Amino acid sequence: MVVSSTQAMAARSLYLQGRDAWPQISVAETDFEAAAGKLPSSIDGAELYLACACAAGDTSAIRAFEARYFACIPGITRRLRLPDDDAHEIAQTLRQRLFVGGDRAGVLAYAGGGKLAGLVQVAATRVALNLRRGRQRIADEVTSEVSVEGNDAFAKAEYREHIKQAIETAAAALEPRDRTLLRLHLVERSSIDDVAALYRVHRATAARWITAAREALVARTRAGFLAATKLESHEETALASFVESQLTLSLSRILGEP
Repeated sequence: MVVSSTQAMAARSLYLQGRDAWPQISVAETDFEAAAGKLPSSIDGAELYLACACAAGDTSAIRAFEARYFACIPGITRRLRLPDDDAHEIAQTLRQRLFVGGDRAGVLAYAGGGKLAGLVQVAATRVALNLRRGRQRIADEVTSEVSVEGNDAFAKAEYREHIKQAIETAAAALEPRDRTLLRLHLVERSSIDDVAALYRVHRATAARWITAAREALVARTRAGFLAATKLESHEETALASFVESQLTLSLSRILGEP
């Protein structure tokens, strides 16, 4: 592709604009020009410069980006009536979408038009809505998998409702990283390799984390169910074993084996 002197001067001007806006951040001019060449003629140089640095994995650039554009997240969680610490999960998902992928990182698709703040807010809102829907989906799908037919002790409708409530409560009580791992793997359909890349760990470590998160959810669900139902001692062992086995099988299928 032949670049005219006018285009070269324009690209140089935009690059300098970005460098002046972010003097503490370094971006190769060739990387900037490659990103700018994929955008319309009206480009926000400072915005694109920061995006290029983030796509390259510059941690100082990512911190600067988050300080400027992630400030909307707590307000979104409050507006949607999500727990405050869900802001961490939303931010983690945005990091995956925006900063993973090098020259294919999502941030380069968002940046350059001068509307990055609004676009990030829209993306964060969608993630939050997916998080809320996904949490309900986990409860609904697992509950639907718990077959209680053919056993009078397990067939009571109240037990199904207790199981559903126990799952919802258990999911909310998990550590933020565990909830993020389960959501990424279940709701976002992220592969083990994607999760490993996001956390910058070996895929075996990511798989182990996901398995531990799933087991923690099962254990909390079982404990919550037993506490809520206040079963008689002669019922507890059999029913607890049933609930645990059914939840384990259900979650294994829903989450997928690592």
